[in-house]
Amino acid sequence: MATQTLKNWHKVRLDEIANFEYGYTASAKENDTGTKLLRITDIVPDLIDWNTVPFCEIDEKGVRQFEIKKGDILIARTGATAGYAKLIRRQPQKSVFASYLIRVRMKKADVSPEYVGRIVESEMFKQFVTIHAGGSAQPHANAPVLKNFELFLPDAKTQTEIVDVLSAYDDLIENNTRRIQILEQLAQAIYTEWFVNFRFPGHEKEKMIDSDTDFGKIPEGWEVAKVGDIAEFMNGYAFKPRHLGMIGLPVIKIPELRSGVLSKTPRNSGESIPKKYFIKNGDILFSWSATLLVNIWNSGEGLRRNYAALKERCCNKCKCSIT
Repeated sequence: MATQTLKNWHKVRLDEIANFEYGYTASAKENDTGTKLLRITDIVPDLIDWNTVPFCEIDEKGVRQFEIKKGDILIARTGATAGYAKLIRRQPQKSVFASYLIRVRMKKADVSPEYVGRIVESEMFKQFVTIHAGGSAQPHANAPVLKNFELFLPDAKTQTEIVDVLSAYDDLIENNTRRIQILEQLAQAIYTEWFVNFRFPGHEKEKMIDSDTDFGKIPEGWEVAKVGDIAEFMNGYAFKPRHLGMIGLPVIKIPELRSGVLSKTPRNSGESIPKKYFIKNGDILFSWSATLLVNIWNSGEGLRRNYAALKERCCNKCKCSIT
């Protein structure tokens, strides 16, 4: 039975089953124009948060050419996240994809985009892009590179059966991710209430004094200080693709600031990396371009990449609250 099943699978190149198209060049806008612009930074997280995707100006002819449809596969083609991809599992509101993304659409009806999309989202595909993309500091995964990716394709019935199984897991993952987001929002609200508005438990008994700063009144015993006076700022290490593998310490990039260390996180032994680039629990990481994320690291030892800067704890004797 297993042998018979394998006979129904065959290896294909991506360009044999799909077409490629580059995205639309436009500036992102915060005001609602009626059309959203999906960018690289929007497809890097585990789930696309359509609420944070900006808008753009585009005419109807452009919308017809670049509009995102259910089943589209979108791939980042440049930068540190080259090779990251998203299968569009549900039809979004009217949206187009930006110029640094490549859209992949199936040529034939008997090839499931849901099946191919899950392979393109995998670590196997990212490793292929890392190896074959040109450029050292800024890899480029254009269509001529992507078209040579090979995958095993079963018959249409088997594709559907595989997709049905994986879709059930996708739903569970999405539901759990949404719950985590709600908990994170709750934690942020509590933090703001306690450490920005100073309405923490027992605050009624605290004496408030004038800080002589824009912060106004603060609890007695607290002080206002410049971040630069209590912390050290350091950029990360400029890892090249050849430095990245699957063994060693996790290399922390923007995706890890969002989701923590994952199975797809690249690794490095750290043997030739200066100790100042190592990450420890309690360090504060932030990206200084694109998404501008902040993360108080609590996922164990790792290495930070060049576009994530580090703000180390000022000491072990005091507690610093950064707002």
